[in-house]
Amino acid sequence: MPEPVRCPAGAAQPRHRDGARGLPDYFRALGNGSRVVAPDARTHPATRGFTESYFEPNDVHSLLDMIVAAGNAPVGILCCEQCGAGREWTAADLSYAQAIAVLIGDVLTGRTDPGI
Repeated sequence: MPEPVRCPAGAAQPRHRDGARGLPDYFRALGNGSRVVAPDARTHPATRGFTESYFEPNDVHSLLDMIVAAGNAPVGILCCEQCGAGREWTAADLSYAQAIAVLIGDVLTGRTDPGI
């Protein structure tokens, strides 16, 4: 079983210093499905904890996050945000974000096979 995604205090953006301790719903959702798709991020059960401290000051309305894994271990999160207005994430958006997350993981593990 892979390790759960953790965000150590101070490792994320400064406004997110509480990490997993302050946003357990987000990290639980991300760990359970390897992604969080929130067209209305301010009310989504997994992401509403970011609303006051991050979404409102930065005008973020929608969020699409994917786990980046190196081998079988999660090493980061690819964060896609829509500012100014909401966005219904399409299947193409999800597919593209997943491909980028895999590419980042491959780079981190030194895998360079272009046939991926």
